[in-house]
Amino acid sequence: MLGALIIHGVQPGVDLFKSNGDLVSFIFIALFIVNIMMLVVGAFTSQLFTRILKLPHALIMGAVVALALAGSFVIRSSILDVWVTIIAGFVGLLLRYANVPLAPIVIGFILGPTLEASLRQSMILKDSNPLRFFESPIACFFFTVTAIVVLWPLISKQWRKLA
Repeated sequence: MLGALIIHGVQPGVDLFKSNGDLVSFIFIALFIVNIMMLVVGAFTSQLFTRILKLPHALIMGAVVALALAGSFVIRSSILDVWVTIIAGFVGLLLRYANVPLAPIVIGFILGPTLEASLRQSMILKDSNPLRFFESPIACFFFTVTAIVVLWPLISKQWRKLA
């Protein structure tokens, strides 16, 4: 949802309900209707989808790759888009073989531009001095909690060695 809002030029955040109240109401109503429709469609097609899932894995993956390549070409009728899709697929495959979780990468691509714009604004407000972020006790608290969460695997590993 966050990615879809950003793609359509809607800035998600605190003022979303104020600035785009009609859009948010429409989204809630649409989600309610979609859930009811999914219940009805799911009740009638569940046996069909269980049969499809029993097909060989290679056949399903082949269909997914073919649809992805066709979809990337259809958007702008550019063979370059197909090559970008192929390269991104190989990069994703290499990341999967390296046991790198893909969800944080996708979230980074979606939230990256918003984070960059916010960081640029805050650096302008703080006169390009990153140390001024630590002036507020609330900010220091959140930086500390974030550091603990990020470093927790190393902390717990060292803790077990000491015990």
